[in-house]
Amino acid sequence: MNIKLGVLGGGIMGAGIAAAFRRKDVPVVVYDIAPGGREMVERNLLREEVSGAEFTDQLSDLSGCNVVIESVVEKIDVKQELLKAVEDIVTSDCLIGSNTSTIPISRLASVLQRPDRFCGIHFLHPVRNRKLTEIVCGEQTAPATLSQADAVLKSVDQTPLWVKDCPGFVVNRLLQPYLNEALILLQEGVDMDRIDNAAVNFGMAWGPVKTMDEIGIDTTFNAGRVLYEAFPDRITVSPIIVSLYKSKCLGVKSGQGFRVWDGCEAARASGGGYASETAGFGATHFQSGTDLVGSEPNPKAQKWKMWVEQDNNPIPEQEIVERLIRPMWEEGRRILADGIVESAEKIRIAACDGLAFPAKYGYLFEQPNFQLN
Repeated sequence: MNIKLGVLGGGIMGAGIAAAFRRKDVPVVVYDIAPGGREMVERNLLREEVSGAEFTDQLSDLSGCNVVIESVVEKIDVKQELLKAVEDIVTSDCLIGSNTSTIPISRLASVLQRPDRFCGIHFLHPVRNRKLTEIVCGEQTAPATLSQADAVLKSVDQTPLWVKDCPGFVVNRLLQPYLNEALILLQEGVDMDRIDNAAVNFGMAWGPVKTMDEIGIDTTFNAGRVLYEAFPDRITVSPIIVSLYKSKCLGVKSGQGFRVWDGCEAARASGGGYASETAGFGATHFQSGTDLVGSEPNPKAQKWKMWVEQDNNPIPEQEIVERLIRPMWEEGRRILADGIVESAEKIRIAACDGLAFPAKYGYLFEQPNFQLN
């Protein structure tokens, strides 16, 4: 199929999307208005080992694109303003998708003249290693739009997962409880290294604390707020995240988050982009062997402990694992009950392929009772 892709936002995630299409020799135009945007996009694409994408800071240069994917900061007003502007420029048959990780597609579509041509196209980072991509159907999304999005993704070797619209869709509704429980454990005084090590020993590529530092504290905060507004009964507002966010301790990209990070100049350089676009909630590398070293816990993340875990009576590692994993399983059951996907198998696929949940424990998401063997 003949595609000319426009990408709105040239940060880490936008560059990853652009690179996926350039590897298939698809013409790509990347739009960004950040200071030094051209250099940033070139640098991000160089890391992706691709070339040939066109950069522009003029939205009108996307008029010839027949597919446009938005990938800017996870704030509804910023996204809506940009989506509305691009809709006025492209042709009426252009497929417009949003790479939002948490915001309901129907909310974003409320400002569009042609919401039937709009859907969620949620990639995971790094795109080259995360073939799963959620296609999200809004209230007014036309079936033909979903089919076109499916064909577009398959043309660049992505694996589409069709999901119904809701805050966080599937992948990030599964991720949020994992992060939320880690924040509760931190407040209870459990050492962050014990939390992360327990998760890694279970089979997760990264622990939840490191995941939040890599996602970015700002993205964790913004995406978490969307999910809290939707599900306030099961998300705890963490003073740790709020404190780090207000202190501009944004994780690896700023040099400080839950940990103080060394060797993060490259990450800081690529963390900008259109309106400070980041990799997206749940959009982590999820692979071991990073060249960034968290040298020590950040004191600003330590001061909220309600009590300090006693060395002679620590919480057993198995209990930490079960507290991290059970809420994910519970959310999976809610997703299935809500009809967001049609089968428990789809939830297992989202967890294992989208979040690198250990495949040997994927059976959890297909059983009606939580039993961790």
